[in-house]
Amino acid sequence: MFQCFVLLLSIGILFRTHKGVHVDADGSCSVAHEGEITTVTFMRNPLTTQHTSTRHRPGKQGPIGPKGDIGPPGEKGDRGSPGPAISLQSSQILRRYEARISELEDTISNLKTSLFESLGYYKARNDHYYKWFHELVDFNTAKDRCERVGDQLASVGMRDPQIKREVYDALGISTTYTWVGLRDIHRRGTTWTWVDGVTSSKNEIVWTVNQPDNPGVENCAHFHGAITFNDYPCSRTIKYLCEKLPV
Repeated sequence: MFQCFVLLLSIGILFRTHKGVHVDADGSCSVAHEGEITTVTFMRNPLTTQHTSTRHRPGKQGPIGPKGDIGPPGEKGDRGSPGPAISLQSSQILRRYEARISELEDTISNLKTSLFESLGYYKARNDHYYKWFHELVDFNTAKDRCERVGDQLASVGMRDPQIKREVYDALGISTTYTWVGLRDIHRRGTTWTWVDGVTSSKNEIVWTVNQPDNPGVENCAHFHGAITFNDYPCSRTIKYLCEKLPV
């Protein structure tokens, strides 16, 4: 027992009670070292209970706690100083580029006009292009064929008396029956609708004398003599006029 007491003193481990040092008189002890850990065991009875005292290293760090709330935004900073003014040289360069861009746009426009004219289109004063097709088709077929090439049955220019006269004369339509983009979708003869969605009352359209005269039967419009319009059955096959919007 005295050896156990001396051993405890030598390794810096000493059990104390409120009365001082306590070591069992009838016990024995053993000491084990493992790295920085020293274990001392007192045995009251080899067949009964053993008491172990261990000096431990600090445990592992626990898990990180949840993230806190976002703090309030900081104060708005001071306004920065203005940038340097454009120099005279930079201004001149900018104007040259703008002039060059304008020239290129004009060149592209002229190339488009040349291309469409080579395909048989006429460019009117409203910057729309018109082509008169001589195939004989019904109204719906004419509408589809115009749309197939990116056009529509003539509508915008046909609402303008001056453009209508210009196109009529330039293409030599004369008295030939030719579909335009006007129809009576309600089949009543009072309100007519252009293929671009614009509606016109019967009185806003320049008709041939005593036309339209067969609502519900003649529901599509075509060029008639003297640059007027006439209502006609949509199933009849005649020529058609396509209109290409500015590009």
